[in-house]
Amino acid sequence: MDGDPRLKSLNEVLKWSVKESTKDGAEPRKVDPKVVEENKHLLDELFRDEYGGIEALRKLAADESADVGDRAEALEALEEYAQDLNFAVNFGKVGVLKTALDVFRGSEDSRLRANSVWLLGTSMQDIQSIKDELVEMGVIPMLKEALE
Repeated sequence: MDGDPRLKSLNEVLKWSVKESTKDGAEPRKVDPKVVEENKHLLDELFRDEYGGIEALRKLAADESADVGDRAEALEALEEYAQDLNFAVNFGKVGVLKTALDVFRGSEDSRLRANSVWLLGTSMQDIQSIKDELVEMGVIPMLKEALE
């Protein structure tokens, strides 16, 4: 650490930050639960549950009884989320990758199949863990089939 001046500088910033945010003898500020409850709606508006929306889209895309157009739009919306690496990196954990594979394998509709491949391709760009996961799920033969 001593060799790199950037690390030394970052370490100094961290020490300063801890020192300035910790006042000697001061008790930690307690938050009144009533205030939290009264303002919960504001917190919910500020910090939306993005994964709740992703899960709803995933379920719609997977629902074989739903309208094909709605399912295709759900896959498109998921692809838009996949453009943000912060979401894409978790798509395996929340089932989006498996859903896209299942839709591709289980559908004859060209729009659903194309949107599934598009979603998978976007999800794995720049994220090695997603690429590895998709290879384990057997995506290479599926992509080969899609290109033929």
